[in-house]
Amino acid sequence: MTSTALLLHVARGFSAEPTITAQLSARSSLAWRVVELDPAEVLHRDDMAPDVVWASRPEPDETAQLRRRLPGRPLLVSVPRQSPPGLIVQHYDLGADLVIEDEGITYAAAAVATLGRRLDRRVPAQAAGTHAPCT
Repeated sequence: MTSTALLLHVARGFSAEPTITAQLSARSSLAWRVVELDPAEVLHRDDMAPDVVWASRPEPDETAQLRRRLPGRPLLVSVPRQSPPGLIVQHYDLGADLVIEDEGITYAAAAVATLGRRLDRRVPAQAAGTHAPCT
């Protein structure tokens, strides 16, 4: 039986589906379920228990809020291309585990899969029965 990991994609008006799921299938031994939500919705829901969080182009304060809201979850942040180094460092300082330049879904999927390899060492939350439904 294959474990399923939950990726929470936090973005404004941008959907990575179905491409992100296809890319993750090609790069990861885990089966992935992807939920895409607006930042405000993520910050006000109590039923979020993702295995990995990917924030697309968040403001620095959103990175900090996501870290506080979802502690212990691997947090990937993608920033606009050619972002100043200071912005990248700021996201790290605010809790991002990995910061990448926004070079498309394939690049982001490779980063998510890399964070997902760390999940292989533990039971994903969904497999342990701790996920509340996310719709």
